[in-house]
Amino acid sequence: MIKIKPHIMGGIRISRSRLILGVLDESPIISPILIWDIYVDGINILFDVGSYPAEMAYYNNHTHFIPAFYVSLTEFINNSRKDFDVVVLSHLHWDHASGLMYLPESLPRSRVLVQKSEVEFGLSPSENHKIFYDYGSSNNYIRNYMNKSNFEIINGDYTLSEHARIIHLPGHTPGLQGLLLEKDGSSVLIASDTVPLFENWYSGERRINGIFYDKNLFIATYKKIESLNTTVIPSHDPLIPFFFENEDLRIIAKKIKSYFSEKRD
Repeated sequence: MIKIKPHIMGGIRISRSRLILGVLDESPIISPILIWDIYVDGINILFDVGSYPAEMAYYNNHTHFIPAFYVSLTEFINNSRKDFDVVVLSHLHWDHASGLMYLPESLPRSRVLVQKSEVEFGLSPSENHKIFYDYGSSNNYIRNYMNKSNFEIINGDYTLSEHARIIHLPGHTPGLQGLLLEKDGSSVLIASDTVPLFENWYSGERRINGIFYDKNLFIATYKKIESLNTTVIPSHDPLIPFFFENEDLRIIAKKIKSYFSEKRD
C-alpha cells in the first residue's frame, strides 16, 4: 500500500490572481503551507520541509505569512517519531524549503534531493524572483544550510523506487519537481506549485500559476502532466485536507476524480 498524508505547517494570505494567470480576483484566500508524509516500497519520504518562523518571514518581507498556523519541521519530526529516508524538495522558494534550517538537527541522515537547475537559479535568481529565494538576506537558507545536509543534486526525472518517480516540472521555477506515485492502476502526482490550486487543473481549462519563471516552459510542463494520465494534487489549495481522511493512494485518487467529475456535471 502507498500512503500519503499532508501536514499543514503554516499559512499565507494570497490572492487568486497570484496563483492563476489571467484571473483578476484580488480577494485573499488563506492558503496552507504543506509538507507531505509518504510511505512507498518500504521508504519513508518527506516532500518539502515547510518554512522558517514568523519573525524570519517578516524579516525577509513575507508579510502575508500567518504566524498562528506555524509548525516547525523539528516539531513535526518530534511528533511523528519517524526517520525519513528521503527528503524531496519540490523547489527552493521560502515557503517550501526554508525549513532547511532544521534539517541538520532533525534529519541528519536523510538524503535530500533537489534539481540541479533549481540550485543554480536559487543561488542566483533573476531580479523579480529574488524575494522568493530570500536572495541577499543574511538568513539565506540555501547558502547557509545546503552544505550541512546530505544534498544530492539530480537532473531531470528520477526513479526513487518501483512505484515512486520524481518528475521534473519546470515553469514556476527552472527546477521544480513533483512526485508521481503509481500502483495497481491508480496514480497521483504531487505537483507542488506547478498546480497551486485545484482550479488551475480541474476548472475545464488548464491555467498556469500567475507566478512563473518561463511561460512557455510552463505550458510544455502542463502537456507533460497530461501525458502522465494521473490525478493531480495541488500545493496550496484550502480544500486539500478534505481529500486525505484516508491515506491510501487509491482512495485519494478516486475521491478527487469523483468530486471534480460531479462538479463539472
